[in-house]
Amino acid sequence: KSGPYSVPSNEEALRAIEQEYRLLLDESSDPIFAFFPNGEYRYVNRAFARGVGRSTDQIIGHRIWDIFPKEEADKRFAVVRWVFEHAETKNIEVRVPTSQGDHYYLTTVKPIIGERGEVVSVICISKDITERKLMEQRLAHLAQHDALTDLPNRALFSDRLKSALAHARRDNSRFAVLSLDLDHFKPVNDNFGHLAGDRLLKAVAQRLLSCIRESDSVGRIGGDEFLSLLPHLSSNKDARR
Repeated sequence: KSGPYSVPSNEEALRAIEQEYRLLLDESSDPIFAFFPNGEYRYVNRAFARGVGRSTDQIIGHRIWDIFPKEEADKRFAVVRWVFEHAETKNIEVRVPTSQGDHYYLTTVKPIIGERGEVVSVICISKDITERKLMEQRLAHLAQHDALTDLPNRALFSDRLKSALAHARRDNSRFAVLSLDLDHFKPVNDNFGHLAGDRLLKAVAQRLLSCIRESDSVGRIGGDEFLSLLPHLSSNKDARR
């Protein structure tokens, strides 16, 4: 019997379940989107639309090349195409430029299998890993740069020196390495404190950077010791100058 407590039909129940799942997808904070085999967006949720700065209506029914630059779209859809062809799940890290800076996502690309075993669609679920990527980049930078002055440290300077040596041998060209240190630096720390000494080292680093070419390098190798690498010189006079 019909009434306020009537049991819904199978069709109504399925429709209700579909609406619930759609609501969960639409309101998820993770970008979720699906493709047809030709690269057309079959579905995108609000988080994805916000991430690319468009409305869902401006994305669904359009192809990935309408949303992203060709090179970036080609790179992304190559993974989607692979999933269509192999019917296997694959992960990819993607970068999304925004007005607030780059955002990074780990995207899981999963095949949707039809009744005959064919891939009818591919769904992508992204997790924001921006904080992790920025930390990784920061740690990688710190591994090669002096924490105080942000100049290349001994390891990075050594790599650049090896590269300059290889280029000089190949091109039969010249380069110079200048070694500099500060006279009477210890009394600065002793009389005015290490904070004053740090400020002095930072100021020296900036002055050294201001008087070299774009192709040159300045590194801090410890204490008050600095090295400068000057590639592509025609004579010793260039290094002295």
